[in-house]
Amino acid sequence: ISASSGGVESAVIGDGLLGNGTAGNPLRVNPAAVPTFFTGTATLNDWGTITAAACQEKTFAMGGAVASDAVIPRWPATLPAGLTGVMYVPGANTVAVRLCNATGADVAVANGSTFGATILRSF
Repeated sequence: ISASSGGVESAVIGDGLLGNGTAGNPLRVNPAAVPTFFTGTATLNDWGTITAAACQEKTFAMGGAVASDAVIPRWPATLPAGLTGVMYVPGANTVAVRLCNATGADVAVANGSTFGATILRSF
């Protein structure tokens, strides 16, 4: 929507835009209002063996992550059967990966598995 005032068009903006459309203050996307996402990956080693009915946790750095963020996990294809997992942001710039063994037997986790996380921010 635009309106004319003295022959000059002006933009009416909503929550998704910033600026007034001038050269000094151009229209731009408001990152606080428009959904954005970013991703990170890490190869996490030294899990060893997760004993029956136990959990282990590792963390990796992910710049921009904040404790209120929700995480969409990407699990390695080589993750052993019987393990369940969750990813969360325990603090600034950090993603935690928690693996739990839901079986009655110990489960070995091989080194070299890459874990991924996507953080989606929206309105």
